[in-house]
Order: sequence, then structure tokens, then C-alpha cells
Amino acid sequence: MTLNYLLFGIIFILGLFLRFYGLNTFTDYLSSDHVQQVLASLNYFNYKTLFTFNIKQNLIAGVFSYAYGFVTITFIYTWILFLKFLHLPINETNISYLSALTGSLSVLGIYLLIKELVDSKSALLCSFLAAIEPYLIVQSKDLGRYHIISALSLFIFTLYFFILYFKTKNSLNGWLASIFLAVYIGSSNMFMGILPLIFYIAYLYCGKKDIFKLFFKKEILILPGITFLLYLSALIYVKLNHLSFGSAFLGKPLDKPKILGFYLSSLSTDYISNVGYIIYSLFYIGLIYGVFSFLKNKKESLIFIWALIYTIPFLFFTPPSATVVRVYIMESQTSWAILGILGLYYLYKNSNYKILKYFLSSLIFSLFLSIILLTSGFALNFPIYSNFSLGAVKDLGSLPYAHTGAKAAGFYARENIPEGENIFTDLEPMLAQFYFGRNKIFCQYDAHKAENLKYFKIIKDKIKWVIIDFEDENIYPLRDFYKAAEIHFKNKPLRVIYAKGKKEILKIDAEIYNLYFRRKYEKLNKFIPNKLEYPSEGRILD
Repeated sequence: MTLNYLLFGIIFILGLFLRFYGLNTFTDYLSSDHVQQVLASLNYFNYKTLFTFNIKQNLIAGVFSYAYGFVTITFIYTWILFLKFLHLPINETNISYLSALTGSLSVLGIYLLIKELVDSKSALLCSFLAAIEPYLIVQSKDLGRYHIISALSLFIFTLYFFILYFKTKNSLNGWLASIFLAVYIGSSNMFMGILPLIFYIAYLYCGKKDIFKLFFKKEILILPGITFLLYLSALIYVKLNHLSFGSAFLGKPLDKPKILGFYLSSLSTDYISNVGYIIYSLFYIGLIYGVFSFLKNKKESLIFIWALIYTIPFLFFTPPSATVVRVYIMESQTSWAILGILGLYYLYKNSNYKILKYFLSSLIFSLFLSIILLTSGFALNFPIYSNFSLGAVKDLGSLPYAHTGAKAAGFYARENIPEGENIFTDLEPMLAQFYFGRNKIFCQYDAHKAENLKYFKIIKDKIKWVIIDFEDENIYPLRDFYKAAEIHFKNKPLRVIYAKGKKEILKIDAEIYNLYFRRKYEKLNKFIPNKLEYPSEGRILD
């Protein structure tokens, strides 16, 4: 037992290392999706917005209709307070430590869950897979999707504590289970999928006897019930105000996609894009072992039911506003991979042939070795990752080098562009707010090049400054503008700045300007403008 804990300690430290290493190389937020939760959290330091009677501007009302759940904002707000207490700068790197931490906790959760369902050795194998699985590391390092990896960790711990509750009937375990369930309800709009899983846990550990009696206890009902009622009131508010269901957290699953077949047909493609062919192969092994474990009424059949629930039904709950559909299948792809490992290890344990044991142990070893090679390319920032022909999407390897010039442009704008002079940019609104430090910016949400160009032509006469991607410089009609600055990173041009009126053309090194930005503006009271409003609905922020 001591050896198992020692081995898991090594695995957990490895998972921590792979998630925390190189976080400071993720220098810029890439879209409004990434920055909106930070902006919303930072707004809570503008206390006037807490007491306004304008329901659309009141942050308390906003948090309960927030599309990613109140836990997202609450966690980041608490984390920012923690950073402030330690006198650390409020920057992307320090904020992203939160997702690295919650992502690391998923490794612990998987170990505890599988140890309870199967045994310690199976738990070591599955937690090792979770520690080195590239996509879980990607999500733990992602600047803007911390809520997704956090929700997965909460999901796993919720299952674990409900197992303990139904196994021991202990009220303390019941309170712990309901706390995790309440927080999970507040952090994932896919929370409905966990409810049948909890009933299945009760069936596995209690049979049909006294199941409902165990559910109707205050330690199980009170906290999740309060959370659910808060979101139900937000959904009613959205409906009464004739807004899209997708505007509210609880309404997201109700805002169903229009083309259901698209999500089903892209399932394999999305899995392969997320994890590559090697881990994807575990899907088929997991499917076979999952059916076997269910027919044999094994405890690990819980993982099979988890995989099914988060594969098929929730493809239909994916909202049509989702632009990265494959993010929604992280819960199911994790469970299929775990089932695959459990299936291989089950064959190994129960084989009476030495040759088959040697083959299976070699297969498991080769599988993990291949994943480690794949992982090292991403987590350790080796560009060779993108050259692996393993099916993993190449943009995972480019993430550590995601310098967009947005922060450097933000420093230039704050230092050189007066508040009253209008700026057009192809950056998304909240991203521009975040870096430029002002509310009034001419830009659009989710616009492609043609839409940005059309919009620029409409508002061109109102604009004194243009900040755009270097590659799009020649497509804009900039005859009345003069180049003021070029932003580069390691001699690669990123972004250009134009102004009405001749300026001295500056050659800006993004790394240097990023450092200037951090030194001067990444303090809590200078990070955002004093009158920053809660992010508004609509495509154009002007």
C-alpha cells in the first residue's frame, strides 16, 4: 500500500509539472471567449455595479445568467483576491495557474475513483494516463477555458463522494457529495448528465432497497437544490425578457443545435483531433470492455454509463452557438480512454498464458511510451510535437507560441492614443477592452475578414486609428491613414498600427512591450478602465 501511494505521488508530481511547466509562454489571450470570464470577475471590484437596479447591468443578476456558470466567475474572482493578497500581478500567467491546479486535481480524482471502483493498480494506470494525456494538459494550460477542466475535476470528485456516501451511509460523506454536486451544477451546463449517474451509483452499492430514502435527506438535497433554483430563476428571467436560451447558463442545453447529424458524424473526427490515433484506439477497447463490465454488473460499469451519457445525449445538447464542438466531448473521451486501459489490464490479470501476458504488458508499456513522447512535444514546448503523425490537431503544438501582438498593441494604445480618439481593430471586443483599457472601441464579435472589412468601410470616417493583423494589412482601404507602428515577435510580423496623420514608424518588439505592459498596467486598479461595463450582448461594441 505504501508503494502504491509512493508511485501515485510520483504520478501526481508529473501531472503537476506537465501542467505548470511553460505557462509563462502563453502570453496573449486569443479571443473574447478567453477573456470574458476574467473581465466579468474583475468587474466585481467596481462595487457600484453590484447595487444598480438596471437588471442588465447588475453583476449579481449577470452572474446567475452567465453562460459558463457562477462558479467560473466566483473561482477567478477568489483567485484574483488571492493573487492580490500575495502582491502578485494580475496577468494571464498568474490567472492560468488556477486551471493548471484544477487540471492537476483531476489526476487525483481519477486515482481515488478507480481505486474505489476497481483496485489500486488499475487506479495507478488510469491516473498515469490522466497525468500525461495531451488534451487534458492542453485544457489545463488553456488561458480561457479553465472552467472546462475544472468542471471535469468537480464531476469526478462528485462521483467519488457519492460512492462513499452510498457505501457507508455516512452523513459527512453525504454533505461532501452534495457540496461537490452543487458546485458542479454551478460550473457546467452539462450537469444534467451526472444525475442518472448518481442513481446508477446508488443501484450499484445499495441495490433497489432504500435508494430513494437515501436521496431524500437534507445533506443531499439542500445545497444542490439551492443552486438549481437560482439558475431556474435566471432561466425564467431570460424567457420573460425574450432573450435566447443560450444567454443563460441553464438555458444552454435547451438551445439545441439545428443540424443534429453534424455532431454525430463528426464524433470520430473530433476524438482524433483531440487525442490522436493512439489514444483514440482505446475507444474501441473501452467500448468492448464497457459492455462486458455492464453485463457482469461490475462496479467499473459506472465508467461505461458515464461514457455513454456524455457521448450520445450531449451531442444533442451542444448549443448551435458552439464554435469548438470538440470541447464538449472531453468528459466522454476521458471515460472511454479509462475504460480502454481497464480493459487491457483486465485481460492481463486474467490471462493464463505467459505469451499473452507479455504481449499485453508490452502493449500497455508501448501505449504509455507513445503518449509520453506525444505529451513531451506539447508540454515541454518542443516544436517537433506538430510533426508527429499521430492525428493530434497541430494547433495544440502552436499554443505555447501564441503571440498575437494584442498585449503589445494594448501598451501602445494606452500610452499613445487619447481616450477620445476612436480605434478600429480586428480583435474581438472584450479582448480589445482588456488590453486597450477603454470601453469605446470599434470592433466585432466572431467576425471573419470580409465582415470586418465591410464594417470598417461603414465606420471609416469615425476612425483615427487602425490596429489589425499584419497579414490583413493590404486588404483594408487605408489611403487616408499612415503607418505608425509594426509589432514583431522574433522578427515575425504580428500586427500593424495605422493613424490619421503622419507618425514616426516604430518597430515594436512584442516581448519588450509585453514586459512594459506587465510592469505598468497589470495591477488590479490599472488593469481595466474605471468605468468598464459588464460585457454587453451584440456583435458590435461601439
